[in-house]
Amino acid sequence: MKLFSLVSLIALPTVVSALPTTEGIPSLSEYVTSNAISGSIQPRGIAGVSLCTSPDFPSNCTDYAVQLESCYTIPDPYISTTRSSRTSSGIVCFMFVNDDCSSCETCINTIGWTSMEFAPVKSLRCSVADALGCSNSNCRHR
Repeated sequence: MKLFSLVSLIALPTVVSALPTTEGIPSLSEYVTSNAISGSIQPRGIAGVSLCTSPDFPSNCTDYAVQLESCYTIPDPYISTTRSSRTSSGIVCFMFVNDDCSSCETCINTIGWTSMEFAPVKSLRCSVADALGCSNSNCRHR
């Protein structure tokens, strides 16, 4: 009986930690990375995106590593205040005005946007860039 109780106590935290903790779209804040992404090639299926609250990437930036083709909400302090952003090499990210990756506002790539005052973005989804990059995106600003 004591053995069964001991096994139960050990197994319970494992089972509980495997349960989903949130519903809906994940926030980028869960995917902060310490790796600089500028020009870096990321592992297969992973995109690097940098968001900044100042224009021209000088400071106030955070780098994130995200799964390709997944929607992420943009965390504070970047919600509607992203002023510059860029992606890792070979990646484009579509940025949306709604928090469910709908209503595309702009598309960013490795070169990035350096003055994004026009773009009140709240979510993003990244993909491997094709030959046209952002030029064929169905976004308001390209």
